[in-house]
Amino acid sequence: MDVLDWLTLAAAGLGQAVLIGEPGPIDAALGALFALTLLWLVARGFRGYRGADGLGLGDLKFAAAAGLWIGWEGVAPMLLIASASALAFVAFRSWTQRRFDLATRLAFGPFLGLGTAACWLTVVQQS
Repeated sequence: MDVLDWLTLAAAGLGQAVLIGEPGPIDAALGALFALTLLWLVARGFRGYRGADGLGLGDLKFAAAAGLWIGWEGVAPMLLIASASALAFVAFRSWTQRRFDLATRLAFGPFLGLGTAACWLTVVQQS
């Protein structure tokens, strides 16, 4: 995710917070900070443990922008849905290919998008 994409997504999330009020601007800002910090800590921990990058900078920027859309309370469910769906995808792919390779890379962005959409729809339903 390049900077222009992130800025567009972030501006739209802030606009939603100001115009619709759900989540509120403070909750949205806290959501961005919480998501960014949490995934940054996971990325640093993985790098320290495995010696290689496990999350790209795009994943961190995506999560921060998603936090603006869903607020701080939606970050944990969003990450749970994203992680569980990624795990289910890897399990299904391993089962169908009859092999499991720890070195195979997997883009996490689509799963973050799924988790964000599910949580955003929940936020919209409540307002």
